[in-house]
Amino acid sequence: MGKFAEYQLATDFRSRKRFPLSVYFNGLPDTDIANTPLNIIEVKQRVKFQRQDGKEMEIDVMALSDDNRVVLVEVKKRNERVGITVVKDFLEKCNTYATMFADKKIMPAFLSTGGFTEEALLFCEDKEIGTAEKIEYFV
Repeated sequence: MGKFAEYQLATDFRSRKRFPLSVYFNGLPDTDIANTPLNIIEVKQRVKFQRQDGKEMEIDVMALSDDNRVVLVEVKKRNERVGITVVKDFLEKCNTYATMFADKKIMPAFLSTGGFTEEALLFCEDKEIGTAEKIEYFV
């Protein structure tokens, strides 16, 4: 689910020159890093990697900026709201990725077209995960 939304987001990331991630996602840390423009040099969809124990994980959209910031995005295109369990699973993926690529600054973000439960949204805010219910930037 959400493969076309993943494609749209990845394509939009590729087509933009120097943009802040805050243009797409809310709730990012209120620091300069969220508003400092990204210069995307590589975008991939459905990036697979493994935890130490061999469990396979997948990130829907990965965008690398020329300053070693990496945007990791989970995309859920559903009618129902995303709950806390799905967001925690995504955070686990981000933490695993961050461990594997310790030289990168990870910027997690979650696109859920069905919205978020209040608990999930509060969790995202607490863990500095950007959130969006639609991508208005390319509309």
